Amino acid sequence: MLKNKGIIAIVGCIAAAAMSVCMLVSCSGDKKESSSNKAADMLEPTEVTEPTEPEYPTLENFSEDPRGLTGLSRYLLTQNKDVVGYMKLSNTKVDYPVVQWPDPNDDDNGNAYYLDKDLYGNYLDSGTLFLDYRANYDGDPLEHSDHLCVYGHNMRSGAMFGNLKKYYQDESFYAENPIIEFSSNYKDYQYIIIAYFVTSGEWDADFRYWDIVNFETEDDYNYFIDTVESKTQRNTDVDVQYGDKFLTLSTCHLDVDNSRFLVVARRLRDDETPEKIDKKSSGSDESQDSETAGE
Repeated sequence: MLKNKGIIAIVGCIAAAAMSVCMLVSCSGDKKESSSNKAADMLEPTEVTEPTEPEYPTLENFSEDPRGLTGLSRYLLTQNKDVVGYMKLSNTKVDYPVVQWPDPNDDDNGNAYYLDKDLYGNYLDSGTLFLDYRANYDGDPLEHSDHLCVYGHNMRSGAMFGNLKKYYQDESFYAENPIIEFSSNYKDYQYIIIAYFVTSGEWDADFRYWDIVNFETEDDYNYFIDTVESKTQRNTDVDVQYGDKFLTLSTCHLDVDNSRFLVVARRLRDDETPEKIDKKSSGSDESQDSETAGE
């Protein structure tokens, strides 16, 4: 049953009150930090009362749209025109709309506005998942940015990106949950996780992942992949190539050293399924073994 905007707004307020003990802290504090890195200012994990998550309608409740919009996105866009997609990750609380600040030239608000706003623009210290303001995830997949970075708070309750810590806390978690579902407003996409690791969020970090939106040259791609593979906590054996599309989930790790935990994934190719992923070791399509099958 569809929830009206008023009910969902009340739920958002309840969630804000339930998490009022959280403190919004700056993970950097360095005034020389690039404004595009404001998304790095995440919440320090604290104990909170579990909020009630809003419910969103399913795709089956809608008819096809002549503009190509999915049914769910049609509904969500009536609530907030900044919605650019929807993300789900099994066995976590990641089951949320994703928004994006609409002006790619607005460095002040771009990666800052939704840090403490809910889907409706009301104050909520857990914020909303948001895509980097410079990225393109619109209707034409050929125009999508090479690297999409989505930011979310690390909530101790597990809300937003608080459950991503399961990847480094439990080695078996990746084997059962290697796929991220990240639909645009026009099409459903799946991404296979290729790496996860802790890295610096400082403005002068050796890997400024937040500033990588497109690979202008193959050397740019090689730098990105080589750095990801050198930092990863786990060798996933997933094949990657120049021309692939990538997704990074970014959340705060430790405030004391301004570190970030990243989960990096590659979009599934046209001939792939979650059970049949191209592997480096085979050089061709190969069914996922028990380590990455998600079964």
